[in-house]
Order: sequence, then C-alpha cells, then structure tokens
Amino acid sequence: NFLLSLDLHFTDGDYSADDLNTLQLISSRTLKLHFSLHRGLHHHVNVMFDYFHLSVVSVTVHASLVALH
Repeated sequence: NFLLSLDLHFTDGDYSADDLNTLQLISSRTLKLHFSLHRGLHHHVNVMFDYFHLSVVSVTVHASLVALH
C-alpha cells in the first residue's frame, strides 16, 4: 500500500513558484493506493476536498515494477 497526500492551497494575490509560503493550506486529502506485483498500480479517482470550497480534482496514477536488484 502507498499513501498519496493531496493538498489544496489558496492565495488571493500574486505568487511566485519560488515562494510557495504565500499560499495558504485550506484542505488536505490522503489516498490509499494498492499495489499488485502482477498488475502494478492503476487508480483513477475524483477527489473532493470539501463542500465549502467545492474543489474537485481528477487524479490518475499508474505505476509498475520493472526490476528488482
């Protein structure tokens, strides 16, 4: 199992990608992803952060194990 954390941030002004501290964290979600050695990891889910902000994001994750050393 893997955990993927998704954060929703907000700002009411201009911001730079160099200074992410100006963004305010308003909601967070954690997804539990199941990995299979034979099938890999393939998930598609719509994540709703909360009803107050009405923010939904569509998340698709694909992964596979290609080698063990």
